[in-house]
Amino acid sequence: LKLYIEEMYKITNSKSKLLYGTIPYPPTGMVSLQPVVDKLMNETGWQPQVSFREGIIRTIAEIEKENS
Repeated sequence: LKLYIEEMYKITNSKSKLLYGTIPYPPTGMVSLQPVVDKLMNETGWQPQVSFREGIIRTIAEIEKENS
């Protein structure tokens, strides 16, 4: 998740301060945020068409288009 946040930070030229670990984990422990899409790909034949970076760039462009 940290890598995705940092990629979006770069893409958007954010000046925000990124704070990791500021909110404590719940009593149940750390949550796994590593998605596994193998089952989706195997059962449906789905394959990603664009990289995460390209998807974020396209999403931002669409939002900007809608807001202009």
